[in-house]
Amino acid sequence: GNTGPKGEVEDERQTSVCTDGAKFHHSLSRLGKTPMDTPEELALLGLHTMSIHPMPGAKIFLMEIGQFDAEDTVHANQLLADMEDFLELEHELPPLPEHSSKNLKEEIQELAINICDDEHAFVRAELVQTGREAYRWIKDYFLQSPDVTVSAEEHFLGLMEQWQYDPCLNATEWDDLATSRELQ
Repeated sequence: GNTGPKGEVEDERQTSVCTDGAKFHHSLSRLGKTPMDTPEELALLGLHTMSIHPMPGAKIFLMEIGQFDAEDTVHANQLLADMEDFLELEHELPPLPEHSSKNLKEEIQELAINICDDEHAFVRAELVQTGREAYRWIKDYFLQSPDVTVSAEEHFLGLMEQWQYDPCLNATEWDDLATSRELQ
C-alpha cells in the first residue's frame, strides 16, 4: 500500500484507510500546553501546521481507555476518585460498569477487518509509529505542563507505553523486540 497526501493508506480491499485520525496528540498540541520550540518536540508532532489555540489556566484531565477496566478495581477506583477531585464534585461517581463487547451488526461485520491479518501490516506499522510518537510526546512534553493531570501516572504511562508496540505480535516476537531494543 501507499500513503496518500492526507495520510490515507491504500489497501486492496478498500479505497483507503485514513491513519491521520489516530494522531490524537496533534489535537492535544493545539491546546498550547507545551512550548513547541524544539526540533525534537516538533518532529513528534509531524511538523503539523494546525493552528494553536492556547487556553491559559484551562486544566486538562487526560485518560487512557485502559484506565476504565472495571476488572482492575484498584486503578478504576483511583481513576474515579481522581476525577471527583479534579472536577471538585461533592458526590461520588458511580462505579465503572462491567464492559462487554457488543455484537456487530451483520452489515458492519462485512466491513470489519482483522488488523492482525498480514494484508494490513502496512497500516498497522503506520498506526504503531503514530502510537510511538504520541506516547513520547504525551510523556515527555504534555504531562510536563502543570495544567495537565492524569490518574495514577505510573499506571497511565504503562498503558500509554503499549501504544508503541504492535498488538499483533506474539510472546516470542515481543521478547525478540525487547532484546533488540536492549542491544541498541
